Amino acid sequence: MDPPKVVFSSAQSAAFRDGKLLAVCLHTEFGDELCASLLSNSLVIEILDTNFVFYVEHGKGPRMRSLVQRLDAKRLPQMSVIVMRSDREYAVIASTSDFSTPNNVISMLLGAIENPVRSIGTRSDDLNINRQIVTEQDAELQKAIEADVARMRAKELRENDDLRRRQLRADIKLKRQQLISDRKEFARKFAATSHTGDTKIKVRLPSGRTIESVFNKDDTVERLYEWVGAAEYFGDDQIKIPYVFDLSIPHPSTTLGDRSQTLENANLYPNASLVLISRDDSDEDDV
Repeated sequence: MDPPKVVFSSAQSAAFRDGKLLAVCLHTEFGDELCASLLSNSLVIEILDTNFVFYVEHGKGPRMRSLVQRLDAKRLPQMSVIVMRSDREYAVIASTSDFSTPNNVISMLLGAIENPVRSIGTRSDDLNINRQIVTEQDAELQKAIEADVARMRAKELRENDDLRRRQLRADIKLKRQQLISDRKEFARKFAATSHTGDTKIKVRLPSGRTIESVFNKDDTVERLYEWVGAAEYFGDDQIKIPYVFDLSIPHPSTTLGDRSQTLENANLYPNASLVLISRDDSDEDDV
């Protein structure tokens, strides 16, 4: 008798004798990673150990061609689930060729366990006991699967959140680099021009230090913001300007939000004392 057929026949007999399903995995000689992947998943191992006799055939040749034909395997790799009606008669009740994730195989195996057709191969004196065992095992496995899926989803959410944070930090870093470049350029041009005007502006910084200069009443509030932002590069190392800030009139407290206004229209002519309010996000301090 052909030895490989004896091995498969032994698996059939064991499945019938033990009242279990027979799971048959077929793959080519180059598909060893399939079984390695499946058998490294604790849920797959638990399901197979509890409910199945597991048989693997790989390579090529007459025995593989025979099993491919008997199990109607359309393409390899494939896993089929067989219910034994006797130690030789059987029916294929489930199969899959999708091994992209262990969950696909788990769903196929659990579906086969729940398949009413499987009772055809169960001996009548063991039927009620097996049903109770399978029901209890299915409930435990379902809980384990749900916990596993929840862990995977939580991990995916964490990875997506980390990716968004990294992208946000990268975007902020680029914007800050451009802002610093613009401030240095403004400071260079501002230092190279004479400063005369009819409007004197003083700004108190969060550190308590003040900066002041003169402007024309027709200058815009935007020019004030540019001047304050560039103050860090006027040569005084003790002055630090936030990346994002507002300028505010202290009394009554009014933020200069319309940067297109002239100094005169903003009621800053002929002189004004302003306060700098930092708007830097504390979450971005490590960028």
